[in-house]
Amino acid sequence: MRIKFINTIMVIGCSLIGWSLTSCSLDEQSYTQLDQELVYNSDEGYEGLVNACYENLYYLYGKLDGIGPMEMGTDLWMIGSQNGGYAGITNYYTGDLNSVNGVNQVVWNALYAMVGYCNTAIYYGKRMETDAKRQKTAEAYYLRGFALFHIVEQWGDVVLDTLSMAEVGAGREKGIRSSEEDFYDRIISDLEFAAAYLPPTQGENGRATSIAAKAMLCKAWLQRIRLYSGGHDRRNQPYPLDEAKRKACAEKAYAYAQEVIKSSELYASDATSSGSTKCWDGHNNKTNKEFLFREAIDHNTFKNPENSNRGRTAQYYAIRESNISLFGIATAGLRYRRQNVNTWRPTLYLLTKCFEPLEDTPDTRFSDSFYYKYYINDVKYSVLKSTCERYRKDISTFTTINKKTKKEVFSCEITGNVATVNDLRMNYAGMNYFADNNSTWTFGEGGGQYVELEGNDAAMGVFTPNWPLDPEWCAKQKFLCADLTTQIFNSTGAFAGGDNSIYRGLTPSLKKFSDYYWCYTNQEWLGDFPIIRLTDIYLLGAEAAVVANNHLSEGLELLNTVRRHAALSTDADKMTVGMEAMNIDFILKERARELCGEQWRWYDLKRTGNITNEYLDNSLSGEPRNPWISNLQPYNIVRPIPQQFLDQIANPYEFGTNGY
Repeated sequence: MRIKFINTIMVIGCSLIGWSLTSCSLDEQSYTQLDQELVYNSDEGYEGLVNACYENLYYLYGKLDGIGPMEMGTDLWMIGSQNGGYAGITNYYTGDLNSVNGVNQVVWNALYAMVGYCNTAIYYGKRMETDAKRQKTAEAYYLRGFALFHIVEQWGDVVLDTLSMAEVGAGREKGIRSSEEDFYDRIISDLEFAAAYLPPTQGENGRATSIAAKAMLCKAWLQRIRLYSGGHDRRNQPYPLDEAKRKACAEKAYAYAQEVIKSSELYASDATSSGSTKCWDGHNNKTNKEFLFREAIDHNTFKNPENSNRGRTAQYYAIRESNISLFGIATAGLRYRRQNVNTWRPTLYLLTKCFEPLEDTPDTRFSDSFYYKYYINDVKYSVLKSTCERYRKDISTFTTINKKTKKEVFSCEITGNVATVNDLRMNYAGMNYFADNNSTWTFGEGGGQYVELEGNDAAMGVFTPNWPLDPEWCAKQKFLCADLTTQIFNSTGAFAGGDNSIYRGLTPSLKKFSDYYWCYTNQEWLGDFPIIRLTDIYLLGAEAAVVANNHLSEGLELLNTVRRHAALSTDADKMTVGMEAMNIDFILKERARELCGEQWRWYDLKRTGNITNEYLDNSLSGEPRNPWISNLQPYNIVRPIPQQFLDQIANPYEFGTNGY
């Protein structure tokens, strides 16, 4: 079961949203107020209102908009070309990161809409206090705390809105800023209420639980330490350096991490699969015990916002199509998704400084997280001689002499390992556009009727590992490959040869959110999206121990538990590290290995004081973190205030744009 959004009573409309970018007349407000009183005082109506509080999660996860503000502008990802789309949010490029930035506006809208719905649910919940209502109201408290956490981290000291339109009407004309301290007081209060009254499990996937609330409390307390760490705010004014408060917050975070861990369970590694591999196995997706909070997708009846238009995250990390199509790889197929955008690529730092660049490593997380072997989707594919010449293949390797004619014959043919979609019978419990047993799949966007079967490397058309490759060896292979550090990237982490390089974009593709089992189309994936995972909390517990300078042995065990979880049981000892690893730099790299692409990295860097030129600018850090980030400004630790919001308030100049 998952939360249903169709047939839910949602007459709330703009009157509840508050500071999102919609508006309505006073006549409409007075008309709907009576309806609201009747509807939300009923059990069914109140259930519908609480369900509405979840809706805007669907615009933050599994789609493009949430990725940019939450994951980009960091050390792990770069845009597909220096001046390509999303340069503002990824590179802090001032020409695009401003008050009319579309992605920024969408995320602002979604979060404030969530707050508006939650405010109304809390207002009506207080008026009908019973045990059952209190539990439902606790879901709204959780979601409001969740949304406010993202608001204060993204935009800083903005509007802290906790009153329903049902209480105050639509007459709030001025934008009043609240301090970040006030935000965190409210966030923690909301989450504490949720932790107290929510059950540890729910009957429907995706609903908030007491464990999810405690996980968010761990996050909130640890994130709050940045307010006492001696950094600066958006106006370049210093935060106090208060070691006592830092340690107190870290102790709280550590305690909540322990509560979550004691109430939860990781997948156990065995001799054939690591716990990490099991976590990302599509067969475990809908019942995944490591997903503490998730965006649950209705894969059966499509009762989701936008129906089946879900799970498009993988598309924005996909390999560049112009490279791989020349070697027989489907550029619009089920397994590797539709590669039509070339939005983000992993940085050299993520691939070689965070992940260990070795073919033989006990850590399975690189292969769990990325496609780096791409198989052709036909019974055979002949690579053209001109293509081999362009990609600097050793033509003599693929040339023979015809005994009769004495002429040279060129042949570079890859033999595929494929099955028809119907032969796979990959039907899960719900609908599958291509794999229905009674359908014949004819795919009209270049994919053909076959699906690639993995594992037979003779059928490989493209190879993009993170370990070094000998260019001479690459030249003799039928498949496309190149050395990561000399042919694809240069030492700064930029593409070798610039945007016109033939190897640009020939990097691994994030595959966490594209397990074949839940592919509905080549763009729509119907698996659940993990928002908070258990290993995240293990690592936050270890980080909290470092900040508190307490529980260091226990924190080290949390760190090592995550590392052993990422190896076969026979390799677990190889993953164990000592007390020298208990520092923020090592834990940040561990979080990169564990959580890359899961939309927490920007918060990690902000919490640890690393959204700085000293950390992100390669010329200053000496690390290939992001080749196109430089000249960061103090205000880059927050995002711009959307112009549409400023146009709606009476004091736009007083409120300001956050410096943009």
